[in-house]
Amino acid sequence: MRLSRRTILKAGAGTVLALAAGRLMAHPGHQHTLLILGGTGFIGPHLTELALARGWKVSHFNRGKRDPDGVENVETLIGDRKGQLDSLKGRKWDAVASCSISPRTTR
Repeated sequence: MRLSRRTILKAGAGTVLALAAGRLMAHPGHQHTLLILGGTGFIGPHLTELALARGWKVSHFNRGKRDPDGVENVETLIGDRKGQLDSLKGRKWDAVASCSISPRTTR
């Protein structure tokens, strides 16, 4: 059986959410929060769709270039992981997902 890239990406996104949810089950009734660095390209839309379907509150942190009006039902935080981090200050999320190929910029 040949799997499409889309199928593989959706499976990976589902796995991320399942693993995060398993770690977070200690707080029943708590709406889980997810920050996606980027969120509008590659695996971000799939992860966003799955998280929203499972009742998570989703935030995207990006430069606002691909979807300047944001994504429906998703908080958009404008900035750049290479230094413009003001929109993240003082905020916390239960889980963070990044598709960056550079671990340094994810930190």
